[in-house]
Amino acid sequence: MSYELEKHPIIPETVFAGIVKNFQAIDTTLSLHYSTHTTDPVVVKLLDDAASLAQKRIKVSDLEIILSVDPMSFIVYKTGVSYHDYKEIYIRFPNEFKPSDLQRRKIQFILRMNEWIVKNSHIGSILYKNMEDFLKENEISLPEDSELRLSSSTSSSSSKPSSPSKIVKKSTSRSGSTSPIKRKGSSILHELKNDSSKFKFKEKDGQVEQQKSNGLSLLERIRLKERIAKEQQELDGLNNTPEKKYQRYLLDKCPVIYDMIYQLVNENTQKKLNEDAFNPSNAPRKPNPSKTLSISKLCEIIEDSMTYPIEKKEIIDVFYLMEKLLKDSCIFTIVKHNDVAILKAGGLERDRDLNTLKRGKAN
Repeated sequence: MSYELEKHPIIPETVFAGIVKNFQAIDTTLSLHYSTHTTDPVVVKLLDDAASLAQKRIKVSDLEIILSVDPMSFIVYKTGVSYHDYKEIYIRFPNEFKPSDLQRRKIQFILRMNEWIVKNSHIGSILYKNMEDFLKENEISLPEDSELRLSSSTSSSSSKPSSPSKIVKKSTSRSGSTSPIKRKGSSILHELKNDSSKFKFKEKDGQVEQQKSNGLSLLERIRLKERIAKEQQELDGLNNTPEKKYQRYLLDKCPVIYDMIYQLVNENTQKKLNEDAFNPSNAPRKPNPSKTLSISKLCEIIEDSMTYPIEKKEIIDVFYLMEKLLKDSCIFTIVKHNDVAILKAGGLERDRDLNTLKRGKAN
């Protein structure tokens, strides 16, 4: 069975490839979320995180297209009254999820996409339902324990006093001699009047003005400004050497490549924990087990997953840069033996490590 995208007679293939990329980014980001959380994420927060992984903006409309192609790819539901308050709209997997399901879910989504292409070969654009439609559909099928999956912030917000069921307009008595329109108009005119203090001449204190200019004359201030601008230009020139530019380019690639390594290491860690649960031996395992990954295999995975082309040499350079930046916070070591290079990674903490990489970029 082929898992390639079918060709649509009218819509370009790149459009469908982009939808699959968006699905992969959301799927991976949701998987990473559950590796450190037990509650469902807010939709807009998840899409922002997925955008950094995909290196492109992912909007709510992109999620609506995915759900229109495969309504069971994700479940979206709300906890508030409004269908448009995205702070109270959450997303989760439709069933129990394991990190090893990512590839299976991608294949399943491509099959659903191919079904859509065959069924809608006569139209020239992708028609999709809006978020409100999906929320209404899921109101009926939402499990009873969904509220238990929400974060504590949601439960606290639900304790706010509810709005009154009726709005009662106060009755006011007016005297026949007084016009409310005139009162309102006169108060507006009063507010529009300029304060006379604005037009008073204020003499500047020469000593105060001299302190503001640090005791420098106008010519001295001009020369100082020119010297600072020249020093800044020289500094910019040092920061724009080919070596500095290449390092900034590698730092931009670090977060997305780190996320892929994190996913692979996390899969292995979860597998070992499951083995421990069924292991009859009481021998304790080492905490934070590390995983050994083949550099060549990693390069293939990253090349296939990146939205934009990247060379193998650049990926390896990113590995060495990450090894340098993360050496004090976790296990991230490249080992060479007999022309075979491997990456040993363990003890990864995503938020901490991404902040470390971010600081490296700032420096």
